Amino acid sequence: MTEERKVQVSFYSRQSKYAVTDAPILVPTKLKRFGLSEIINHLLGLDDPIPFDFIINGKFLRVSLDNYLNAHSLSTENTLKIEFVELSLPPSESSTIIQDDWISSVKIQKSNTHILTGSFDSYVRIWTQSGSLLTSTADGDSPIKCVEWLNDETVVAGNLQREIYVYDLDGESLNLSYTCIGHEGGIESIANSPNKDHFATASWDKTIRLWSHLEDGEAVNVAKKSKKKQKTNFQTVKNHKICLEGHSGAVSSIKFDPHDANTLYSGSWDHSVRVWDLNEELNTTTMNCEKVIGCMGYLPESKVIMTGHVDGSIRLWDPRTKGNPHLI
Repeated sequence: MTEERKVQVSFYSRQSKYAVTDAPILVPTKLKRFGLSEIINHLLGLDDPIPFDFIINGKFLRVSLDNYLNAHSLSTENTLKIEFVELSLPPSESSTIIQDDWISSVKIQKSNTHILTGSFDSYVRIWTQSGSLLTSTADGDSPIKCVEWLNDETVVAGNLQREIYVYDLDGESLNLSYTCIGHEGGIESIANSPNKDHFATASWDKTIRLWSHLEDGEAVNVAKKSKKKQKTNFQTVKNHKICLEGHSGAVSSIKFDPHDANTLYSGSWDHSVRVWDLNEELNTTTMNCEKVIGCMGYLPESKVIMTGHVDGSIRLWDPRTKGNPHLI
């Protein structure tokens, strides 16, 4: 009779509520996700079983431990360090929102009550989660490229005509609060600071600009143009507090460090990811790759930057090591 193959594994989770011993455990190599999940439930002493996913060296385990060992030329003398996370079920569609033109940006209100969208028809819209339109507005004829919530009652929108509008949500109305001027190219990305007192914008003009939400602006007489008419009226206008220069291509995406309002991350068409110190107004770190960066995300738990590229790949960057990105 052939003896069952076993291997030592050490489990760990980044979620404190699922903390288990990190002492190696001998388990059969025939186990897959379901069998490993049963072990974790036993270690946690859970009455109601919870399904878990398992990660080895940054990749989800989708085969048996035996197949994993063979594929990576490992023996059962090795100890596998396995991270486990609560299994996420596939999302299901709850409602569909139809608009007249391309939807360029979608943001969820922090309280999860409303949905903010920007569209190429130049409209900013706010929807309920059931898909009903709460309110909409358009200032100018240019496509809206990006939107963001500054707080539950204030939103900001940037368009391809380098205009930035900040609106107050009053019941079912969006009222223009002020306009930001200074960019010389279309607005590509907006990021709100963790302390909510300022926000940043990225543009085709290769710059990043920082704006104060708390300081008063200046009332000026401007020509306001819409699809129906053009008229002259007074608007409150603000100029940027900081202009960050260094990128040699359009800045496509920016993100604040959620734990540090002084640190900003940016990605650009110049193939670089940069880290900025806002107090010193300095580019402290530059990391490069071979492809245009189209979008960016940030994982605060692991302090890793994620970027999406025109070659269909995702790259993971660790600004602490400043090394080459991990390609997915």
